[in-house]
Amino acid sequence: GQDQVIYRHPNGLCVVCLAPSHPLLNSTQLLGMQKTDTNLGDQVASSEEKEVKADESDNNISEKVTAEVETESGTQKDDPRNIVKQKSDDEEMEWRGGVSEEDKSVAWRAMVGGASVDFAMGKTNRLTNQPTGKRKRGGTNLEANSSVCVIQVPDGPAFKPRACLKGKLLEVNDRLVAQPQLLIDQPKTAGFLAILMPRPEDFPKMKASLLSPEEYHRLREIPL
Repeated sequence: GQDQVIYRHPNGLCVVCLAPSHPLLNSTQLLGMQKTDTNLGDQVASSEEKEVKADESDNNISEKVTAEVETESGTQKDDPRNIVKQKSDDEEMEWRGGVSEEDKSVAWRAMVGGASVDFAMGKTNRLTNQPTGKRKRGGTNLEANSSVCVIQVPDGPAFKPRACLKGKLLEVNDRLVAQPQLLIDQPKTAGFLAILMPRPEDFPKMKASLLSPEEYHRLREIPL
């Protein structure tokens, strides 16, 4: 699921963020949702094959040259291009299409860094929301299922984070428009989505509809 988390300040304001289990914060999940005919492993393998072919092309001038390879039965001749990629079993497996964690991390961060974050919801742009005064007049009233923004990942899915609470929208994080990577670098702080002000008398009922931190971590099997 596209999990989200709410952090409530003692003054009653609530900060809406992506939860640790959200696909955007999980490299394996997000890369698996990429809209492409080949997965990351295929892309890495394809890149390696191109390098090998380039090496072969450079060696065309030496096609008549042979290399002597010692075997148990004696000496045999072989094309040097056939032994250019002698590797250990593990290296051979990775060369044939395995993907390292570093490759995944780089691809994941590139996907998120290239994402677009749009706060325009139909005829309403959340960025123009400007409540004023102590009572925050002029702030947009949101329902729990109201979309805060749309996060479109290049060659990937579009996510629509919700408000999760009924309340007045005080602020959205406009920094995400230019710096979407904040969503994964600092999801609890600088990468927040929005700040809401629910009515104090309504909050206890809304809180009862949400999971506690302990319940959430137990459900998603995430250590506290």
